[in-house]
Amino acid sequence: MLSLQSPKCFWSRYRRISLAVFISTFLLSIPLIAMQFTTEVNWGIGDFAVFGFMLFIFSFIYFQLSKNKRFEHHHRHLLLFIILAFLYCWAELAVGVLF
Repeated sequence: MLSLQSPKCFWSRYRRISLAVFISTFLLSIPLIAMQFTTEVNWGIGDFAVFGFMLFIFSFIYFQLSKNKRFEHHHRHLLLFIILAFLYCWAELAVGVLF
């Protein structure tokens, strides 16, 4: 019998990946639900693909860097930087902030 503290438990082993998939699915469902109620949100399949790809890349970068021992005391700063970089890339793709 596996307990939650056991390293062989599915949730404890794949906790970060499962959390990233859940958050990504939740964030991708927001525009999908909004499209059902208003015509102002008009996303195509390409928009969902780009947004999902960006979520995957930035969460992968965070998980890889957070496993590194050099960054263990800087998780909040690392997460803030990655969120700001994600929002900047999203704004750049949406309206072109600089270019």
